[in-house]
Amino acid sequence: MTLARAAVAGALSDLARSWRLLARADLVYRAAAFALLGPATALLVRWLIPDRAGGVLADTDILRFFVATKSGLASLLVLAAVLTGLTVLELACLMPIGFAASEGRRLPARIALYRAALRTPELLALAAHMVVRVAAALIPFLLGGLLLYVGLLRGLDINYYRAARPPAFWAAAIRGGALVAGLAVALLWAVARWTFALPLVLFERVPPRRALGESARRSAGHRWRILGV
Repeated sequence: MTLARAAVAGALSDLARSWRLLARADLVYRAAAFALLGPATALLVRWLIPDRAGGVLADTDILRFFVATKSGLASLLVLAAVLTGLTVLELACLMPIGFAASEGRRLPARIALYRAALRTPELLALAAHMVVRVAAALIPFLLGGLLLYVGLLRGLDINYYRAARPPAFWAAAIRGGALVAGLAVALLWAVARWTFALPLVLFERVPPRRALGESARRSAGHRWRILGV
């Protein structure tokens, strides 16, 4: 834990030296992302999700659309890819500023933004690799949830189960909770494995396809400490 505390203390020290530059870069990035990508994403999702003219979508209809239709799964993948891409690009704008601060240098926000913009194809490729791998890892959990629904909750409307809470509801809730806990552990472990991927792409020019594997190699033996930080 001493190393973890030292890492946090060092990060806070770097933040104290560079928070104005970080805030400036982040505000500019968020404004640009909102102006350019927000409307495009909304239109794309609107196109993917069918319109029930004059109808009302129940909770089960929404859930069934997202987990049991090609359009729904495509919508989830698009949203996940966009959110991951936005996050990776944002961090790519901020990391060089913090890295410069750790070396006692000052990197202007406009330069950090410009450099991140030049690396956009590589950064989006890294985000795509992340989304594809996470989507593949989600398949067993989705199948488990589908089996729970078919086996325990398919007979009646979900609102009945929420109101009456019969034994089938509790059985599904307990097993579903175990699935969610397993999913959370898997995602946290992925974060620990991939925590160095973006710095590898940014600062060592490691290709996106190799960055996740290289990050997993370098994080081996340190993942609990990474999660602690």
